[in-house]
Amino acid sequence: MAMNMRSVGSKQLVNADGTPLRPQAAIKPAVVTRAAAVDAPAKKQGPIIMNGQVLHSLTAERLDYVRSMGDFMEKQVQPLLKPVEKCWQPYDLLPRSEDPDFMDKVRDLRARAANLPDDYLVVFVGDMITEEALPTYMTMLNTLDGVRDETGASKTPWATWTRAWTAEENRHGDAMNKYMWLTGRVNLKTIEVTIQNLIGSGMDPKTENNPYLGFLYTSFQERATKIS
Repeated sequence: MAMNMRSVGSKQLVNADGTPLRPQAAIKPAVVTRAAAVDAPAKKQGPIIMNGQVLHSLTAERLDYVRSMGDFMEKQVQPLLKPVEKCWQPYDLLPRSEDPDFMDKVRDLRARAANLPDDYLVVFVGDMITEEALPTYMTMLNTLDGVRDETGASKTPWATWTRAWTAEENRHGDAMNKYMWLTGRVNLKTIEVTIQNLIGSGMDPKTENNPYLGFLYTSFQERATKIS
């Protein structure tokens, strides 16, 4: 109809032949459109897909359940974390640089490390690189719906756990890296380049922003790391 009408001044619409456009004809399409919108069934939103991967697959029901676990996390899970002052630190396991006999202790450490087989060192370095990629794991955990740290310092039980777990894990890579440096048995520059490349590349475990999938993955990954 828009192609067969034209405006006369600013007050009246007329057809192409000059006859006035009937008011009911002008409003009918809007009425029909409104009725169609009311009668049309609501479309269910499909999954979000980016680069061939499903995102945010957690259902609303399961999201509510995850959020409801805050009290359980606070009372049952967080107490599993040791207070920082009771945790060992790399400083406790390695020669202390301020000690007068520091160099003697390093020589003793190197003498013991000289007998380690190459296969052992390869496994050790692999585990060390895994531990040093900790920023990647924290980033991954903060992609999970319902548990992510929304501010970077959130007080929610899930966010508090993620940060405390990350802080506890950080000691592992520190201790292993310093030990390897003291032994002199490996090319540490090459390892450091590998670690930087690994963190820069990121990790996509295909967990769909879903904490059910995310924590299933981490359960197996932690077990695998322990065995290795």
